[in-house]
Amino acid sequence: MYELVRGILKMMNVNQVTQLFGLGMFVFVAEKALKESGRGDMAFIVNFGGFLVGLYIIMGLISDLTRTTISSFRF
Repeated sequence: MYELVRGILKMMNVNQVTQLFGLGMFVFVAEKALKESGRGDMAFIVNFGGFLVGLYIIMGLISDLTRTTISSFRF
């Protein structure tokens, strides 16, 4: 079990996962601050922008996973 977890962590890019976590924290705090100050429209824009940036990071991770899977099954 321990070796399986080590193998998965080697395949994952921890830097991108950390960036995704930091982005989520930033968007959460910025959205709450903007909503409390009465700027709901700006809060929506920050939330949507964070979603798009997060989607971009996740698409990079999925691309790496697909590339690794295809290269491992070639004969």
